[in-house]
Amino acid sequence: MSEDDKNFGMEVINGAIHTFRQHNLPIVRVYHTDLKWGPQPGAEPFKFPKSVIIKDDDPKVIKNFPSTFQQTELDKILKEKGCSPLYLCGLSAVGCVWATYFGGMERDYKVFMIKEGIISHNSDYTRVIRDICETVSFEMMVFVLGNLK
Repeated sequence: MSEDDKNFGMEVINGAIHTFRQHNLPIVRVYHTDLKWGPQPGAEPFKFPKSVIIKDDDPKVIKNFPSTFQQTELDKILKEKGCSPLYLCGLSAVGCVWATYFGGMERDYKVFMIKEGIISHNSDYTRVIRDICETVSFEMMVFVLGNLK
C-alpha cells in the first residue's frame, strides 16, 4: 500500500479510537496469526505499530482465520459489552476487515466500515470494498457517536 494511504488510514484509525474513548465505548484490538506461517504471538511483526493508541486493557482477540468471529471469543466479548452497531477499521480491507464484516452480519450485528479507516495492498480493491459494503465516513461516525443517548 502507498505510504500516503497507510499514514492517512492510521490517522483515521487513531481518530476512531480516540472518539470511542471519549464516549466510553469499547475498542477491541484484533491480532492475526496463521498457525503454520505466523507471525508468532509476541514477535515484533505480530504487534500493533507503536503509533496505534491501543491500551493493554482493551479487549484482545487473536484470530487464525480471516473473520475475527471464527473460532474466537469476539461474539462473547461484544455481547458482554453490549456492542452494536459495530464499526470496523484496519489494514486488510480485502481480507480480515471484509471477512469480519460478513461474520458480524451473519450474527445479526449492524456492521459498518469506517470508510477512511480501511486500507489494503491495492487502493483499487479498497475502493471496491467501500462501494459494496456499508461504510460511514469518519465524520459521520463522530456525529452518530456524539448523538448517542
